Amino acid sequence: MNKKLAIGIGIGCVVACVVVGIIFLGAGGLLVKWALEEPENISIEVLTPAMVSNGEDYIIDVQITNTADEAQDLNSIDIDKSYLSGIVIRKTEPAYIDIAEHEFLGAVFTSYYFDSKVPASGTENVKFYVTALKPGDFTGEIDVCINSVSDCLEQYLRTVVKE
Repeated sequence: MNKKLAIGIGIGCVVACVVVGIIFLGAGGLLVKWALEEPENISIEVLTPAMVSNGEDYIIDVQITNTADEAQDLNSIDIDKSYLSGIVIRKTEPAYIDIAEHEFLGAVFTSYYFDSKVPASGTENVKFYVTALKPGDFTGEIDVCINSVSDCLEQYLRTVVKE
């Protein structure tokens, strides 16, 4: 094999690798952008006690505010399994219509799906009626997804369950 041909093949391989790398980075960037979309004109506040006793009932109150001129759909509220490992959710108000467990980018969470609207220029409250199951420090994220499964706002949950 002559030297020019070998150099040409080497340069061709480098160019091909760079092009393929750029394609993968672009596709990865689109995936991350899709996964991290935030809904427009929505804000959330999650109220939950910082400390409860084992066996105690409490409420996780999710307040969803819509500043848009039109109603928006509450798709789901997703709670990290690490938080759920210390509690049981007895019911929600309004009632959820479906429940599913998912894993995404290493996180495992339970999604509670709703058939509910967040009114235009208004607020929708979703209450999770909960019982603490065991002592411990339980943390995780809660995601509120509006209009789709990918347009979500998140907050961090932490509840310490004492004996």
